[in-house]
Amino acid sequence: MLGLIIDIDEAYTQCSKALLRSQLWDPARFVDPATMPTGGQVFRALQGEAFDAEAYDRERAQRYARRAGFY
Repeated sequence: MLGLIIDIDEAYTQCSKALLRSQLWDPARFVDPATMPTGGQVFRALQGEAFDAEAYDRERAQRYARRAGFY
């Protein structure tokens, strides 16, 4: 899994109706995580075919298993 840490200083809801209309919290509209690219696949798309996506994903899984790189 790939995660993001987002620090928000200020947030404005200009139109609360737009937020409701977006159906952001509708589970029927959620994307299946299995259909999402891995972090390695994203890096390969950005850096080119020479990037070893499988090795990156494997090494990342090992780091996460050791809890290395967690904030």
